[in-house]
Amino acid sequence: MVPSPNAASSSRRGFEQEDVESPSRVAWIPQKYKCYKNYIFRIMKSMDPELRISNQAMEVMNGLIQDHIHKIAQEAATVAERNKQPFIDVREIRTAVRLTLPGDLGKHAVSLGDKAWHQLMNSED
Repeated sequence: MVPSPNAASSSRRGFEQEDVESPSRVAWIPQKYKCYKNYIFRIMKSMDPELRISNQAMEVMNGLIQDHIHKIAQEAATVAERNKQPFIDVREIRTAVRLTLPGDLGKHAVSLGDKAWHQLMNSED
């Protein structure tokens, strides 16, 4: 291969300038972002169809839900680690919910979670 006379820096490497492909555009890859806005909206409308919520309030609610899910996941991982289990099971999730949510709210969340779990298991049969 003969180096081109125009590309002095590339001739030292032993290839021509035209051989090097430079991408004209770099593809933008969006981050994975968990969004619960649709679910919040559905629950809100099921409670009262005339209720409305601003975008800013929806962002706050979305952030609260993400924060609680993150806390529950961290607590479940801690519980599994204390029990020397390599995975997180339903039992660890129940315990994490009871530890992170205060009082009756935690008990109510666990009972609703158990109910949903049993419905899921019965629907697979």
